[in-house]
Amino acid sequence: HQELQRVQRANFIHFSVLCLVPTTLLFIVIAAILSEDGECRNDSGLTVCQREPRSFVNAFTSRCICDAVKTVFLPDSLEDDD
Repeated sequence: HQELQRVQRANFIHFSVLCLVPTTLLFIVIAAILSEDGECRNDSGLTVCQREPRSFVNAFTSRCICDAVKTVFLPDSLEDDD
């Protein structure tokens, strides 16, 4: 009788741990997605930033990728005044 209770208790503990670990990881992923502001901010007008789209590899984080210098296109009429 005591042996049966010990085995049942051990099985319950193992089952609880196996359920808690994935559930906790899922909550962490959901919290990371909901707490993200969704914007890439740059204070100077010299850089252009975009948020990297989520993929399986970066599921827990997303990066803000910035170009070093913003590209400026001039109209043809302003380029050559010869």
